[in-house]
Amino acid sequence: MEPFLGKDLYAAIKNQKIGFGENEVKGIIKQVVSAVEYMHKENIMHRDLKPENILYCDNIVKICDFGWSIYSSDLRKTLCGTPLYTSPEMLKQESYN
Repeated sequence: MEPFLGKDLYAAIKNQKIGFGENEVKGIIKQVVSAVEYMHKENIMHRDLKPENILYCDNIVKICDFGWSIYSSDLRKTLCGTPLYTSPEMLKQESYN
């Protein structure tokens, strides 16, 4: 595993005094979407994607913490990950209401 000298995205956002610029935000989002698209093409589901699991340094992002991830092409109904970042479609399942 390569070393990464940045912070997680949550810490980077929290430490910004005036916030990120529009172009910087677009770059971050583009990289995250590209990484998620690649994972899905490889049938990898992260299942705990949140700012704390995105590393950020010099306008480069990397996704980390694959502890909840699985390799599957099937839809999943397992409720897992960080509760405050749980997707709405998981919360809407009748078995969890």
